[in-house]
Amino acid sequence: MSDMKRYALVSGARSAREVEAYLPANYELSSQDTYEHDGRQVYVIEGRDSAGWTLHDYVGPRLGSGLMGCREVGLDHPVMKLIPEGASA
Repeated sequence: MSDMKRYALVSGARSAREVEAYLPANYELSSQDTYEHDGRQVYVIEGRDSAGWTLHDYVGPRLGSGLMGCREVGLDHPVMKLIPEGASA
């Protein structure tokens, strides 16, 4: 398992529950809340890559199969500053 925590914005989801249904056990919602980014409502996910369950090779394509977009961001992204401290869902 990778020690580096990764974060991504998920767009196109109708609910937090829909996002959660597409995530493997090593990724989770950072918050149940949605955030405004580029005129869209997005959810933030976080997790650590483990074996083949990686953000780019599994999580993103899996979300895409549900017609959701997934874009990795860093902690310096403006949306990350909106998430309350310790808000992991």
